[in-house]
Formats: sequence, C-alpha cells, structure tokens
Amino acid sequence: MDLDIKRVLNYIDSRLGFSLITPINLAEENKKLENAIIKGTVYNPVYTYANTDTLDFEYMSKILNTLQFEDTVIGNLYKQLCIQKQYEVDLYRKIGNAKEFTQASQKVYGLPDETLREECFRILNLETKQEKANYTANDLKQKFEETLQKYTLGYWDVIITDRIGSKVMVGQEKIWINSNYTFSENDMKRLCAHEILTHVLRYENGKLRGNSIFSDGTSCSMDTEEGLAIYNEERANALNLHMLKTYAARYLCTLSMNDQSLYELVMMIKDYVGLQQAIYIASRIKVGLCDTQAGGGFNKDFIYLQGYYTIKQAVQADSSVYSQLYYGRIAVKDLNILRPIIQQEINKNNIILPTL
Repeated sequence: MDLDIKRVLNYIDSRLGFSLITPINLAEENKKLENAIIKGTVYNPVYTYANTDTLDFEYMSKILNTLQFEDTVIGNLYKQLCIQKQYEVDLYRKIGNAKEFTQASQKVYGLPDETLREECFRILNLETKQEKANYTANDLKQKFEETLQKYTLGYWDVIITDRIGSKVMVGQEKIWINSNYTFSENDMKRLCAHEILTHVLRYENGKLRGNSIFSDGTSCSMDTEEGLAIYNEERANALNLHMLKTYAARYLCTLSMNDQSLYELVMMIKDYVGLQQAIYIASRIKVGLCDTQAGGGFNKDFIYLQGYYTIKQAVQADSSVYSQLYYGRIAVKDLNILRPIIQQEINKNNIILPTL
C-alpha cells in the first residue's frame, strides 16, 4: 500500500510546485507598483503565469481517487494526506481565477483566526534594533557543522550557494546557505534552532519510524513544522523581532486579502516594515491571481504565526507535547492517534530531542 501511494504522491509532486504559482513577471510588475507608490499614484500589478496546459489535472485527481487505504493508523494518515493532495491539485488547476483559486487555497491551508488581528498590530508596533551582521556564510557553515556533529549527523552536507532565494534552505540531508548574505551573532543562534534543531531533527526522527510519511510529512505538518521552528527560536532566546514582524504582516495581509487589493495591502503595512518589504509580503498573498485589484489570493502565509501560537498553547497546556512532536514530521492534530505509539518510542529513548 505504502509503495503505491508513495508512487502517486511522488508523481504529482514532480509536476506541481510553487514555481507555477509564482508570476513570470513578478519582479517587473512589483517594480511598477513600487514606482507608483513613490509617485503617490495607485497601481495594482497584473500577473501572468507559466502555461499549465500540459498538466493533466484530471488524471492526477483520478489516480488519487483510486487509492485504497487500510483501516490502520498509517492508513488513516495517508488518507488525510491524499485528501490534502487532492485539494492541492485543484489549487493549481484554478490559477488565474481569483474566486476559485482563493477557495481552493483555503481548502489546502485553512483560515486564519480573526482574533489574532490585534496581536499582529501589537507585534508590528514593537521596537526593533539593527543587529550587526559580522559573520559570513562560511562562519554559519562552520556553526551548522558543529551543531550537526553534536547530534551525530555529520553526514549532512552544508553547501554554500548563490542559487537559492532564501537565506537558508533544508532538504534531503542537505543544508544550503545563501552566499549573498551576512549574519549576526543572533542569526547564527536562531538559524541553528530553526533549521537544525527543528527541521533536521524532525526529519531524522521520521526516518527512524520505518515509514516514509514520517520523514516526508503528514497532512498539515507544515503548520506545526514552522510554528515549532519559531517556538524553538524563542526557547533559544534568539527570536528575531524583524522576522516576527514579517510573520505578523503576512498574517494581517491574509486576514485582509478578500477585501483589499495588493496596493491596499501594501499601504496597510508599509509604515511597519518598509515599502520594499511590504510589497514582497503583500505580493506573496496575491500570487495565483491575474488582476491583483481583485479580492482573494494565496493564503498560505498565515500558517507561520498561527502555527507558533498553536505550539505555544499546546505546550503550555501539556509540556509533554514538545517531546512528542519530535516523533517525526507530524502535525499537532496527529497526536490524538499517535500518542500511545510515540510514548513507547520516548520510553525506549528512540527519539532525538534538541538541547536548547
């Protein structure tokens, strides 16, 4: 069963990806928006996307529907994952249609909690200070390698490159560091907590479980993954307020995306994060749409802050949740069915836990 499902999931993942949702004219259109705001005029980008006519969405949906799942813990986890994958197929099928794309996005990622709106503004009003970025990518590479060795994970490759968009990226026993960035002392500490003590350890624990779903990730595990990473930054006393403001701005834009255009979202947050960062944040919410004057968008970006608060509340209610989440790349919601199995592994000291 696992092999057939894995083959179907791999087939779909090989054809879908966020690059399809990223406009091919993103930089050009966002620059027009920046120039318009500087001049005091209104402009909403018009995005175009790569051609998806060669993708057989009907076939992807069909093969997902043909899968059979055993009535077991693993079978139910795979069933939930394939339901989410079905929603993702529908999401990519709806690129360009504002209303339908938005609805599909909400099925994949859920809805943000309106009660956090006030909290977002509180975070955005926090005072921050600039940290001196005196360390190079080579310094961070050395720090990562020392931390990996501490957990006997020296077989992970740490690679310096200029071919990634983010500062750091983790995947398949590799960590890439962007050579174009420098890092503060707090960055070094924060990124170890975020990347290695969260993403790497959860992946490694998932490999120990004997089923690939625990290293690849269960449904909705991304929310937990990113929320736990931010929570670990806080536990390491290295939470970056600039990043926390970014997460709050993303959340606020997601809350407001149905009622505001891209231009209006930028104007709402620019005084808190700066114009260029505001355009970057707000445009991430409006990808998937052609005319960004329309309401709606891609609502994935709320999961970071909401995941953080979900983890924080869960651990405050039951401190054992923290260790249980290191069973693998699982979601908080999975604990309901996995807790007895997880406790057995904890009792056998068969879970790698972080030292913060």
